[in-house]
Amino acid sequence: WIDEWDTYWVEIWLSTPRADSVGVASAEVDLAYDTACFTPVTIEYGPAFTESQTGIVDDAAGIIHELGAGTTAAAVGDGRYVLLARVCLDSSLAADASGLLIEHDAYAAASPCGVIASAAEATLSGGIPAEVALGDPSATELWPVMYDLDDDGRVGLGDLSYFAAAYHHEVGEPGASYTWVCDFDHDGVVGLGDLSYFAAAYRHQYTDLGPMPYPASFPTAWRPGTAAAGLSILPAAGPASTSPASSTAASFSQKAALAHDAALVGAYGSVMGKIATERQHLGWLDATFRRNPSSLGEHRLAARRSAIDLLFAFDQT
Repeated sequence: WIDEWDTYWVEIWLSTPRADSVGVASAEVDLAYDTACFTPVTIEYGPAFTESQTGIVDDAAGIIHELGAGTTAAAVGDGRYVLLARVCLDSSLAADASGLLIEHDAYAAASPCGVIASAAEATLSGGIPAEVALGDPSATELWPVMYDLDDDGRVGLGDLSYFAAAYHHEVGEPGASYTWVCDFDHDGVVGLGDLSYFAAAYRHQYTDLGPMPYPASFPTAWRPGTAAAGLSILPAAGPASTSPASSTAASFSQKAALAHDAALVGAYGSVMGKIATERQHLGWLDATFRRNPSSLGEHRLAARRSAIDLLFAFDQT
């Protein structure tokens, strides 16, 4: 899977399946792509295909016409796959920033990546026209960046306002907007676990390099028919589980959370009293076990602190 702010390569490989020592002399194909998110920026050709290199980009239509080349080498692709060409599709242009829309009343959903090959032609060694069979379209999923709630190509104050409105609400709660899309850890409640992900993504924009901070369960838990897979260690209200595994997990989670509660209360004061203890524990477990501060620069840490400060300010108003 990829997200709408990624940069990725599409490669076209070909071969002749018959064991008759006949290779490919030339090949070309039309390649369609998703214009909502990506623009071709580079075409590279396979090392064997150095002759008559072609590729006409029609970005308005989202297609590269006659992408291909020829070769003078013998038996290229005979019984094995050989690279014809690769295309770099990039999301760093302003026109691609809006990308995919996110609905406020449903979890983020994937679309097909939009890469489809068609109109392929090839010639075998000796100038013999080939019968071409295309492979299946790529099964790669294209996902929206779920933290960009206002779909402007960056995670900023506009997105923070939506998140703050959903914060402390259950998913689908009447009168609470954006609870579905703000449940970033997919546990059914917009809480501290979601805050940790939003804070880590805060101030990212579509031109930034590097991956976004997605939960370990993403995108599996978001696919239709998959049960929610958010962090769920503490027992829900009602009779406590008597299984040894559940008891050990709950005990461990309490110890892990309590070790940080004092520091959190010191930083944010009495506002922590407004958040259920279970949510504090979930938030701390999520932050402790899923974050990797050593991989963040100082500016990212500062952005995270700013987002957390603003959200707790919302709590107090």
